[in-house]
Amino acid sequence: MLLSSCGGNSDRDPVQDPREKVKTREDLSNFQDFDAMLSADGQHAAFLSRREAGAYRAFLYEDGSPTKLRLLSSMRPLGEAEEESSLALSRDGKWILVERQSPSSHKLILLNWSGQLFSEIELAPQSQIIGLMLGDEAQPYLGFTERRGNTRSSKVFKFDILTAATTVIGQFDKESRPLLSSTSQGDFVLFTLAEIGNQNFWRTRKLDPSTSTWTDAESSPNLSQQGDSTAPAAASQLGLVYIETLNKPKLKPKLGSYSERPEGYVPDVGVLDSYRYLDPFAAATAPNFEAASFAANQPLTTANVSMTPDGAYALVTGNDNYFCKTRQLPVNFFQLLRMSDMAVIPLFVARTPGEVNAPWTQLSTDLCAIYDAETPELEVDGAISTAALAYGDGTTFRVVYESQRGGEKEVFRANFKVDDWPQKKLSEVAITNLSANNIP
Repeated sequence: MLLSSCGGNSDRDPVQDPREKVKTREDLSNFQDFDAMLSADGQHAAFLSRREAGAYRAFLYEDGSPTKLRLLSSMRPLGEAEEESSLALSRDGKWILVERQSPSSHKLILLNWSGQLFSEIELAPQSQIIGLMLGDEAQPYLGFTERRGNTRSSKVFKFDILTAATTVIGQFDKESRPLLSSTSQGDFVLFTLAEIGNQNFWRTRKLDPSTSTWTDAESSPNLSQQGDSTAPAAASQLGLVYIETLNKPKLKPKLGSYSERPEGYVPDVGVLDSYRYLDPFAAATAPNFEAASFAANQPLTTANVSMTPDGAYALVTGNDNYFCKTRQLPVNFFQLLRMSDMAVIPLFVARTPGEVNAPWTQLSTDLCAIYDAETPELEVDGAISTAALAYGDGTTFRVVYESQRGGEKEVFRANFKVDDWPQKKLSEVAITNLSANNIP
């Protein structure tokens, strides 16, 4: 099948697959890993990397395997001058969707974790792919947006979990960023960002799985900002949560422990994003993003947002300035939200100060408590670029995140338990560097 597509790799120099063993920290001085995804059980992960001679390659991580990390191309070899430029992992860790492109070919490959089942979707050579979406075996659908020139179109496929065969069940022109979720009643809902003139708005459709037919729902109001086509968004049984850039910053009190009020002191800072909510099917109770607990802790800017499938918990990655007693600390971090009452737990990755490559071992919920100490006992990773919530049930949580420090960008998994939400008490914290292969 030929698809007019979208993905942006024309600025990359294709190279031959070196077909060599995966490099680890012992023989690699610089990781360049990104676009990480983690299965709900935390056992499987996938990410893209430029560690192989600067070429874009997909890597798979598995807890139970002897080497833990392997190239996806070890199961399905790359063609001449092919690169892997987009990647998706199903929530159950059983399926992978990868984009491959060379000067003469362009395709998506769907394969199961072992690589024994696979199918291909042929794409136009010079097209672009934006926004891969991949369901699991309980929700066997995949989708993506294709762009060629100034035109864009979203397509949704159903796939067979026994053969990996795909069947197109929807094509929506001038629409992008397909996000599929289910409602509490078991219906499948598709959100897409539709283009009308020079504006975008979210459009919603309900899917009947038995007939693969779609029912339209009322769309949200037009989004006012042109940049909203790339703003963070997440879909769940709760509906769609998306970010809209504000025309005028919204003031909130500064975070931190600073208590002095010298002349000219400004107590507030400006938040640049607004959190919006869309649920045209009224499948759940709307979250209150104006709740005092969230409004006080909302980051100044938001990098991404992710949610559990039931919409009960969310993870927000962003940037803020903390005003502690001895210093002002701009920091990238992530925070956990309980959507029922908008309770917030800020999370800061930390370690004992020491060697440059010492492992990160802790999650702190109070940044100023660390730096207000006469001699800080922890060092905080303030370079978290993005994080995603893979699993959460109120007590146990699993997160995959990326950190860029200096010239390195590494992928980590953080497992932890929340023992007490009001007191922000955590336990059983375990942080694993997925980029480092067998190295803890």
